[in-house]
Amino acid sequence: MSETRSAGGTRRTRRRPARERLTRHVDNVLYRDGVHATVDQLIESAQVSRATFYSQFPTKEELIDTYLRARHDQVLDRLEEIAARPVALVEQVAAVFEHLLTMSQEPNFRGCAFVVAAAEMREDGGPAVTWARAHKRAVQACFASMIQASGVDAGAAQAAAEQLCILYDGALITAAFRPESGAIERAASMANLLALTLRPEP
Repeated sequence: MSETRSAGGTRRTRRRPARERLTRHVDNVLYRDGVHATVDQLIESAQVSRATFYSQFPTKEELIDTYLRARHDQVLDRLEEIAARPVALVEQVAAVFEHLLTMSQEPNFRGCAFVVAAAEMREDGGPAVTWARAHKRAVQACFASMIQASGVDAGAAQAAAEQLCILYDGALITAAFRPESGAIERAASMANLLALTLRPEP
């Protein structure tokens, strides 16, 4: 049985294999069509009965929570894999933006799933806004950990991580709305320059 992260960042055991299978189909529909996609669309994509669908996702909030939790895990797993590579910080940072570029070339690319969901389901305390905030904090923490592991002072690592997050988020949003802008490539160049300025503590 696999593990997943809660919105607070802790890992917990993933429940209900049927839900896990359904989530793979639901993820495609909700990202492509938005969190207000109809239940009929979701059921058709997953090819399950209405009863089975509602037995796994009795409320829309639970559906959105499951969808965004899975997305969160996917992103953090990729960032942590990059951070674990035995290469220089500048190469790790480049790999993050190379991953964003690959994502942006997918046919249904809409930018950051968390920003999109929070814009469509804006109630404070709801799953979309809660996950968007938790996810952005987790990405910043991953950048900070990556930078600090290269020997950079903790304070400087936090400040640089905030800058990288701005480049990361800005690149995703701009690439979605202005794909001709070369936003991810430009952000990658700026991130590269930033990484080159960071020096380990003496």
